[in-house]
Amino acid sequence: MRVAVTGSRGFVGRHVVEEMTGAGHSVWELSGPGEGEGVDVRDATGLNGLFRDFRPEAVIHLAALSSVRDSWDTPGQTADVNVVGTINVWQAAKGAGAERFIFVSSGEVYGFGDAVHTEDERPEPRSPYAVSKYAAELFLSEMGADDAMATVILRPFSHIGPGQSPHFAIPSFARQLWTMKMDGKPCVRAGNVNVSRDFLDVRDVARAYRRAVETPELRGTFNICSGVNRTLRRVIADMAALLDLPMPLAIVSEDQRRRKTDVPVMRGSAEKFRTATGWKPLIAWPETLSAVLRDASPKTAAHVERSLGL
Repeated sequence: MRVAVTGSRGFVGRHVVEEMTGAGHSVWELSGPGEGEGVDVRDATGLNGLFRDFRPEAVIHLAALSSVRDSWDTPGQTADVNVVGTINVWQAAKGAGAERFIFVSSGEVYGFGDAVHTEDERPEPRSPYAVSKYAAELFLSEMGADDAMATVILRPFSHIGPGQSPHFAIPSFARQLWTMKMDGKPCVRAGNVNVSRDFLDVRDVARAYRRAVETPELRGTFNICSGVNRTLRRVIADMAALLDLPMPLAIVSEDQRRRKTDVPVMRGSAEKFRTATGWKPLIAWPETLSAVLRDASPKTAAHVERSLGL
């Protein structure tokens, strides 16, 4: 199958491209502006021309501004890329005759609530990022109703793994723990480590996206998650144990690392998606954290930085 992947050079995009090509699909990579033959999803005219040339059978739309914390500082840009950009990609895909459109939204759309989030629940987004994702969902639900191109909305919860930017919490903690191990750094600096999240390995997420492409009858909205909660404090402790660091660790909470609005607990159910596709997470938690730590090790980081010319 010919599959277009937007945001192909991002953290998740790289894993999705690897998963799709490994399964035998012909993948057209659409990266962001300034990245190889990149394209700006806000450029509707440019997108239409590119899609008409490639004529994908399916599209996985990943391209987005994905930082919740940064979205408070750039709400207009977040809306422009995540909402207008999504509409542009959807219309370009439809105009090129695509059969399936997979939109990657976010579990962040649910907002507050201690209960397990399901797709029947009404979203209550609590950040500009989450609002932008839900707004894009609403547009697609209206435009895709009874359309020949099947539109699937996926709501992945927090996912981690190799290749994630240290701008995000878990890889930042991993780098700090390595420094603690190598140089005796006295503490880990973090935001609110008492928030609880439903984490998935990014490679399991990539498999879920492939299943969404390969299940022809699939339509509607689906959670992608593990159903297991862990606090950030627990994640730090689990990684420290893998590095044989002495416990308890000193953790310093800094205001500048906190979000303006932070959802205390986020846990979802992926039963609807599992029933429809047979997907389930396969990668064990220690294996995920080990991959994060390998990626953040001083040797690996130095190699990556040299390869990028940094």
